[in-house]
Order: sequence, then structure tokens, then C-alpha cells
Amino acid sequence: MKSNANVTDKIESMILLALDAKHKAVKTTDNSVRVSDTGDIWEKVDQGTMFLKTDEMIPESAFTFDMADKDRIFAGSKDGLLDHAAEIIGDQTEIAMLMPSGSLKWLGFRRMARKPKGLAYLGKASHFYEYHFRLVHQNGQGAYIKRIVVLNHKGDVLPAKIGGEFLCSPSQEGTSFYIAASMVEDAHRANTMLAAVKDATELKFSVPLDDYKAMFSGREAPMAGARRKAIIHWVAKHLRRSHAGNPYEVKRHVRGVDEITIDGLRIHITPNA
Repeated sequence: MKSNANVTDKIESMILLALDAKHKAVKTTDNSVRVSDTGDIWEKVDQGTMFLKTDEMIPESAFTFDMADKDRIFAGSKDGLLDHAAEIIGDQTEIAMLMPSGSLKWLGFRRMARKPKGLAYLGKASHFYEYHFRLVHQNGQGAYIKRIVVLNHKGDVLPAKIGGEFLCSPSQEGTSFYIAASMVEDAHRANTMLAAVKDATELKFSVPLDDYKAMFSGREAPMAGARRKAIIHWVAKHLRRSHAGNPYEVKRHVRGVDEITIDGLRIHITPNA
């Protein structure tokens, strides 16, 4: 398990990078790869920007990995999910991850009310999603592209094109969509606490019950006199006696504060069932 200092450093880095994730998508009319005037930034033509007339999407509230378990594996196909991917993603979902290089990778999915004009796909579609991808480097450079995810009622991602350009590939956009759904499912798994850190933008991640007290042991508030208040925790089902001496059952429930502060970061903790 990572120390709370490492966790807060990672959270702060992700929030700062997310706030810088406002790059404009590249708009060109050719199919080449070009270099910027400074000679050091390569920009790919984004056919999604050319053909998808959707509003831009920036980080607001993203799920990220369990910060206590770096070896966790996420599903890259519908077979690894408990429900239909569209039911998990809902109307809108974001995920974010801090890469080993220190860059932030962010993906946003937003459900579309209708099929985009000119979209051609194989199969019978039941759901259409905007796909927004942002990459933000520590030096402020970054990239932004738009794609689409098309699904059928079985949860399969369908290949799709607009204007002869592939905007949905099952092996790329499809895999990313399934991974996002898997991260959301994992964040709500049983025997964990869901931590939400909000500071202009929000990050949400699950913490196993065995780890969360130690992870947040460095909390600064809230206080009860000279002592910190007990952090939220589950109280097991047990028997108690009334004033009259009669036994009665107390159901499993939570106690403790669900809002804490660490290094200036406000963290809200919600127990998963």
C-alpha cells in the first residue's frame, strides 16, 4: 500500500494537470502529420474534429485507479463486465490516469441522443457515445481528439466511419470504453470506500477497507478538541440490550466523519455496500 504522502502527491499532480487540459483539437484539411512552428510539437490530424460537430469536453469529475493497488487488472472487453457497458457508463463518465512519464491521460464519454449525421457502421446500433481524449504533459503541452463509440444491444462495439474515416474501432475506442466501464465498476466494488477529492476538478477512486484508515492516517481535520474525529467506518451487526435489559439486534451501519482534510485537499469518503 502506498503512503498517504505518495497518494496526496499523485492526487495533486493529477488535479493540476487536469486543470491544464484545455488544449484545442487540431483542425486541418489535409491528411499529413505536421510539425509546429517551434519545431518541437508534432500534431496529428484529428478527423473526429472534422466530422463530429460536438461540444468540447474538459475534466470535471473523473474516476481513477485504486491508489492502494497498482497491480489491479481491468477488463478490456465486454466479457469482463458485470453489466452492459452503456449501463455502467450512463449518460456521462470520465476516467483519468497518471502515466509513468508523469503525463495525464484523460478520457470522457458522453451519450448522444441520436446518430450523428453521415455515420456508417456495421450491425444494429443501440447506443452512441462521444469519445473525448486528452493527453497533458508536465511542460503544458498536450493533445485533444474526438472519436465516437457505437454499441449494439449486446454490448459489442461496432466499427464506424464518417466521410470514409474510421472514428470507432473495436480494438481501440472499444477497448478504451470497456476499460472505463471496468474502472467505474471497480470503484463501486464491495468492501471498499469511495474517496472523492475535489479542488476545481474532482478525482474519485476506491480504497479497500484494509487500507483506507492507514492511507488517510495523516488527515488534519476535523478535530474533536485535541483529537482527530474517528474516520468513517463500518460497524458490524451486533446485539445490544435495552435499558430494560432486553436484547435487540443492531444492523450493520457506518459511523465516523466522511469529510477529511489532508495537505489542504478535501476528501469525501463514501462506503460501498
